[in-house]
Amino acid sequence: MKWVGIASLVFSVCLVGCNSGEKSLGSNVRRGQVVRSPAFDAASPACLKCHAQMAQRKWAHYPAVEALCEICHKAGSGHLASGDKRDVSSSGSQELCYQCHTRVGTQGEAHPVLASDDSCVYCHDPHGSDRRFFLPWETHEVCQQCHDVAPEDSKSSHSVIRAAGKACLHCHLPHSSEHKPLLVSERKNLCLSCHDQEIVVPRQQGDPRKIANIKKLVEMPAVHAPAKAENGCTQCHQPHASKFDRLFTRNFPLSDRNEHRAGGNGVPGTYDLCLSCHPNVLNKKITGPETRFRKDALGWVFSGKIVRKNLHWFHVVDAGRDPDKENGVSCRVCHDPHGTTQQRLIRSTWQFSPRRVKKIEFKATPMGGECGGACHTKRTYERLD
Repeated sequence: MKWVGIASLVFSVCLVGCNSGEKSLGSNVRRGQVVRSPAFDAASPACLKCHAQMAQRKWAHYPAVEALCEICHKAGSGHLASGDKRDVSSSGSQELCYQCHTRVGTQGEAHPVLASDDSCVYCHDPHGSDRRFFLPWETHEVCQQCHDVAPEDSKSSHSVIRAAGKACLHCHLPHSSEHKPLLVSERKNLCLSCHDQEIVVPRQQGDPRKIANIKKLVEMPAVHAPAKAENGCTQCHQPHASKFDRLFTRNFPLSDRNEHRAGGNGVPGTYDLCLSCHPNVLNKKITGPETRFRKDALGWVFSGKIVRKNLHWFHVVDAGRDPDKENGVSCRVCHDPHGTTQQRLIRSTWQFSPRRVKKIEFKATPMGGECGGACHTKRTYERLD
């Protein structure tokens, strides 16, 4: 754990919100109602002769401005005479902070750092700062002193953790919360508080990327099971950063046409994300339960044997009998991973090309279904059991 600032910054009055003159921070301390103790009358203007910069920050802590240094520091004659740092002591107890500030960490889940008696100065500069809440660095930089949320091998990262201002505090409370891990609200509601609209992400080259309104999708008639769950978002996406595209927890290709095999497209496990829940859906030989998207037929007369054709395998792995297996259709061409208006999570439209959108028409039947419009004319399939 890292201490804030240089060695002289051991003045340990913790700050979540305080005021000095016209500069007021937060609401935990009521302006003009600071609780005073006898020690507060021991103002030491002499300290400011050497430490004037402590009271000249954009956001200055009240005791530093008023030169109430002896609240937290005890200076001997050697320090006063020659500035000997060895002749000054400091109290590192967070209980000093709670003389003026509301005690933090009282909700169900408390930040582990609060277990340390001198924890306040890990994140707050007790004299003042050019940043609100007396932070020594930008918010995300303070958190990253202890938390490595975006390792160097990350391929994608959540824009929120890179954002100026609140950054990590968009999703996490710094002291305590009723929700693990220090989330500001329940996990699903938290994600949907931002993803309740279409989000346009600029790109250095090409058209901007558009992220769909996820809240609208998960309110569709057909919703993917993980999207219904409270922790469903994090089953498929990492909240901070990932070594896969789009914050995926496992590999999934972004292109619509891929070769499905181990190592296909230069990445082992082309559809690992989907197969983590649907492990046998792309097998060529199936017994039946692996998928309902199959076409069954009777084998030799009187044999009673059913021959099953896995239509997932046919589309994705066999590429519709195309010799070029890199033309295998991606899962997302037919399915929306969040929610749709059609059964079986079948999309209603597909962006066939930059300027061409095709309509997908699907209808489930008691023993199969019919599909057409986007890639081929209407075709049907039936199961025998």
